[in-house]
Amino acid sequence: SYTPESAQSQGSTASTGIDQDIDLSLFDSAGSLPPAASDKEFHQQVTQWNKVFVTCMNDHGWTQISLADPDTPSVSLDFSGVDGQYAALNADIKACAQKTGPSPSSPSLTSEYAEKTYTARLRLKTCLESQGYTISEPPTRESFTDNFLNARLTWDPLQDASEAHRKGEQPFRSIAELYDLCPWE
Repeated sequence: SYTPESAQSQGSTASTGIDQDIDLSLFDSAGSLPPAASDKEFHQQVTQWNKVFVTCMNDHGWTQISLADPDTPSVSLDFSGVDGQYAALNADIKACAQKTGPSPSSPSLTSEYAEKTYTARLRLKTCLESQGYTISEPPTRESFTDNFLNARLTWDPLQDASEAHRKGEQPFRSIAELYDLCPWE
């Protein structure tokens, strides 16, 4: 699957397990929008951007390309049904990326954004615990903010939930399902 910021200026490809790949760097050619004001706005922008792209690709005959988990943090494009004809697919991706326009950008890393994220993660911790998950203790607000602003890994209750799934302590739930249980934005 693809989300806008996963390929930006990385020249990324999505491996298909076959001798050719989907060239996700083609999305870079359309540029990026200014940073969203909030995570919720970003997910809505990504959903709308992906809908336009999927419609364009479907109009080009790529009906197996779909949108997964709209309006959630895991909104993405699903290329799983694509098999073969990668030169034609990449040409259509380039055309549709141009038609779709600049991709959304997540909010800027600011102290205010870090504070909002920390508060949202505290609420998420409480909600996940009410669903039976064991969530680690959060770092101090200052430590979280420092890590967040310096683009270092930060405390995230979703990591604990994923670990509980991996260990079999909780039934598997996708990010979209967890978001339905405990919307964190």
